[in-house]
Amino acid sequence: MSADDHAWAYNGAGHWNGGGMHFDSDSHNLGFGLVDAHAAVRLAETWTKTSTASNREQVSATRLFPVSIPDNSMRGAVDVVTIEQDICVERVEIALKVAHSSIGDLRISLMSPSGTTSVLMSRPQQTALNAVGSSRDNIDFTFSTVLSWGKRSVGQWSLALFDNAPGETGSLQSWTIHLLGQKAGDDSLYVFTDEYAESRALAPSRGFLSDSGGIDTLNFSAMSLASLIDLGSGTTSAVDGAPFQIANGTIIENIIGGDGNDQFIGNEVDDLLRGMRGDDTLIGGAGNDTLEGGAGDDLLVGGASRDTAILRGNRNDYSISHTGRESLRIVDQRPLSEVTASSRGDGVDALQSVERLKFADYSIAFDDQGASEGFSALPGGL
Repeated sequence: MSADDHAWAYNGAGHWNGGGMHFDSDSHNLGFGLVDAHAAVRLAETWTKTSTASNREQVSATRLFPVSIPDNSMRGAVDVVTIEQDICVERVEIALKVAHSSIGDLRISLMSPSGTTSVLMSRPQQTALNAVGSSRDNIDFTFSTVLSWGKRSVGQWSLALFDNAPGETGSLQSWTIHLLGQKAGDDSLYVFTDEYAESRALAPSRGFLSDSGGIDTLNFSAMSLASLIDLGSGTTSAVDGAPFQIANGTIIENIIGGDGNDQFIGNEVDDLLRGMRGDDTLIGGAGNDTLEGGAGDDLLVGGASRDTAILRGNRNDYSISHTGRESLRIVDQRPLSEVTASSRGDGVDALQSVERLKFADYSIAFDDQGASEGFSALPGGL
């Protein structure tokens, strides 16, 4: 059985390749699909947030009165709860108590507020050799699903139970929904992978990003091809060879590149532009921007304000030379044997109009405000 043998759909999230995450909507045998280990490791390199039980958010609701399940009927029994507390969902747990004389008759599903349907149980033990399915009675069990990952919790969650065979009857006695995830907020992380072009072709709206506030990040670290991104609102860029547009009035502050030779252009606010791998071009805008080329030979261009270049090694790991007015050439001199996965080499970088350098152990400022902010000031500028 291959991935093409399954029915694929997208969930109700909005931060993965411009929209929801695809999943195996029919049998759920493949879930969100096969893991791309390369992309997963690349994305993990950019992760800075620690999520544990101490900062987990949870909201629950319980329904206690019984609901009859129509026998051998497509109508089924449907019960709805409304969630008003807002969290960003990662997992949903459903604690069910069902009285039924043959649970092999039953199909149980949960629908999220956005319309994503998770099949929790479908006629257990029913096979070509056993059309009836399990003959066991009653259910007292907690099911779980991650198909609403990335969706907000607010809205109506619908539980549906269908009896698909005649003769045995029962009822839903009670159920509790537990939504687990992280605190909802205005800061958004938008992740893109090599599936962006394919996903956008199916849903062109994925190529249009509108965000109303917070500190937001575009993360292309899982991508193998180059991305050409202008963070200016109303601009059109290219991701995975397909168009990508930032809406008028939308401000994105941070951007993280992938394996390709990316080109990023900042906007009028203080931006963080990270190239990661590849020979990248990072161009700051009008704000006080932070530029990190990463591995590869990169071009870092500041703007009119005070801009900082990040070099991940110690100061003595690099040679620095002037190549012109307000221009530097910085060479990472570490041998490959000293470059680790957590401290990749920075290659040969060309810097223009960048006022500050920040190494792992030392920081230099070419502007007269540096000393008061933890930088060793070098008066006279570049």
